[in-house]
Amino acid sequence: MSSVTGASSPWRSVTAACFAVLWVFISMGLVAVGTPLHIVHELGGTESDVGGAAMAFGVTTVAVRLGFSPFLNHFSQWRVIVVAAIAYAAALAAGATVESVGTLILLRVVAGGAEGIFYLAAASAVSSAVPESQRGRALSYFSVSLFAGIAIGPVIAEVIYAGNEISAIWLTAALFGGLAAATVAPLARRRLIRDIEITPAPDGEVRRTLRLSSGLTKLTVWCTVSMSLGTLGYGGFQTLLPLVGREAGLAQTGGVFAFFAVTSVVVRASSAHMIDRLPSYPTAVGATVLTAAVMTLLAISPSIMGLHVAAVGLAISLGVQYPVLLKLALANIPQRRQPQVIALYSSSFDIGMALGALLMGAITEAFGFGSAAGVVAMLTIAAILLQIVVLRPYSDRKGA
Repeated sequence: MSSVTGASSPWRSVTAACFAVLWVFISMGLVAVGTPLHIVHELGGTESDVGGAAMAFGVTTVAVRLGFSPFLNHFSQWRVIVVAAIAYAAALAAGATVESVGTLILLRVVAGGAEGIFYLAAASAVSSAVPESQRGRALSYFSVSLFAGIAIGPVIAEVIYAGNEISAIWLTAALFGGLAAATVAPLARRRLIRDIEITPAPDGEVRRTLRLSSGLTKLTVWCTVSMSLGTLGYGGFQTLLPLVGREAGLAQTGGVFAFFAVTSVVVRASSAHMIDRLPSYPTAVGATVLTAAVMTLLAISPSIMGLHVAAVGLAISLGVQYPVLLKLALANIPQRRQPQVIALYSSSFDIGMALGALLMGAITEAFGFGSAAGVVAMLTIAAILLQIVVLRPYSDRKGA
């Protein structure tokens, strides 16, 4: 059966969803720069308040995404995208008028909830728009939009802030949120998606699917845990880079972030057509091995060259690991259960980033950055062992 979302033009639907995600994540990049500037320079807040605002957004995003996922299939995914994007844009626009830190944090809660629902609906729409044999390619393109937006947004924010216009950052971010709603609005009239017949992945990509009472699978849970462990390194690297870079002799670390952003976009765009042809388990293991090698390098020598090499290595690793593990988590999952899988799995990135920053920050303060990178390297090796012991029985062993 072919009654998937936009069956007549599935890649047109994927393109619309990807552009909508691009606009929203550009706005998130804008706000990532605008929020601390607003809190500290305009509202008289502290760095702790900045952290509180970030935590409020992140926790709400994950919680709402998980909580709403069982109900997503009661609505048209495209209509949910439009409504969530409008709510997100409204919360950002209101940020231009706030006069207290508490109000701004409350608006970050609202924006986080709207963004969580938006991302869940957009990822589910992309997953259901294409046949399972092409899902890895579609999800790779989807992730290109995410990382491109994160890279572009801060650049726009810096240009705007050169004129000391904090309110303009918020309003520009809101404009991009509204653009996301407008991008998918023509698809919002599509009917509610019902279950479709699932064609098994070639060569028995998943041999066994063990159901949990929630409708998820043990495979989904293990893929989520594995991805969280694999993301720890980047979470700590991104958070501590401004400090470690200066200690290594870099006056500014923007070049290292640019290396990561450009490499991420190139890797994800160029490898998208190959993801569906690669066996998930050995590909995920190889990507995680690269992360372990990068963190080991940082543990030995966090030099200027080492930081640039680490940025490229982490971009390649995450660019491959995220879509292949998500493809494995979704394999042979009925369409009505896909939102729950996507909600749980997508939280792995947020969890890994937060835990990596917290863990490496604490260890760096006590023992130095090299020790922190070494500990995370060992935890990444634990992710490799998890993949070998747990994921291998589920996966196609061809090419392992």
